[in-house]
Amino acid sequence: MVNYRDRSQFYYMLSTMLGAGVSIIGALRQQFPGSMQKAASRLYEQVESRRSLTKAVKSDSTFSPFEAAMFQVGVHTGRLAEVARAMAEWFDLKHRLRQKLRSGLLYPLFVYHFAGPLLAFIGYMTHRRDFTGTVTFLAVWFALPWICWVLYCLMGPFLRRSAVFGVLLNAVPLLGTLLYRLESASFFKSLAMCLEAGWSPVQSIQLAAGTCVNGWYQKRYEKVADILEQEGCTLTEAFARTKTSREEKFAVLALLETGETSGQLPEMCHRIAHQNSEAAEATMGTLAQLMPGVLYGMLVLYLAIQIISFFASYVGQINQLL
Repeated sequence: MVNYRDRSQFYYMLSTMLGAGVSIIGALRQQFPGSMQKAASRLYEQVESRRSLTKAVKSDSTFSPFEAAMFQVGVHTGRLAEVARAMAEWFDLKHRLRQKLRSGLLYPLFVYHFAGPLLAFIGYMTHRRDFTGTVTFLAVWFALPWICWVLYCLMGPFLRRSAVFGVLLNAVPLLGTLLYRLESASFFKSLAMCLEAGWSPVQSIQLAAGTCVNGWYQKRYEKVADILEQEGCTLTEAFARTKTSREEKFAVLALLETGETSGQLPEMCHRIAHQNSEAAEATMGTLAQLMPGVLYGMLVLYLAIQIISFFASYVGQINQLL
């Protein structure tokens, strides 16, 4: 699993050294925390052998496609230190939210593991299961969380990049909004830096689209670039052709139009990115609080049904004897 804390510290250190005027080769020679030390050493060796930093990052499996795209933005815009700082803040946010989610799940997991033997006992006493069936039930009960965890680790990266998964997730109110916020924050931050570096709007959108994790959003922004290039319209008009209900709700088009009219489009893109980043953090915090409660409620409801069923069966046996 990705160690967000190590990555956050890696990018903070890299940003600090680059901002102080240290060359990329000198920065990569430093000692980095945990799992990122080996990755930094591999990058150092490739960059020292005159391979481009962008190609070195893309060829290293330690770095995700999102990180490779962000490195590309930093290199092409000459603002690698700022990009590294943004990445550090991004992974720091993900680390804090992961810790919050884990701490919130501790009590429901404790209840879940306590409930297993209780349900097995109820099933055995009510003659719903024999001894072999009870043992099998307990084995499946305790193995289920680990099976879910393994499936998440195996399928998670693929699902996050899948365009089909993006479409399905967009239909879920809270999760769809969260995905939109995260992808928009990444895209508009990159777009702003590309525009400030003097790149054309079409080139800027194409490069910024690569920073999106989900395939649906990447294709959507690439379509905006195609419309802009083929029809020669304004950026606002190109976005309006592919707009979603969330863009209208969060006034994205109005901010883009204001930026184009005033000649301050990069500043408005920074503003959109900042707003989405803050909103994403708030939404992820809400999910971290709600998820344990939902899981706990489902488990308690299941336990209640089983206990009621147990006593109903017990009372029925007594009535038969009477």
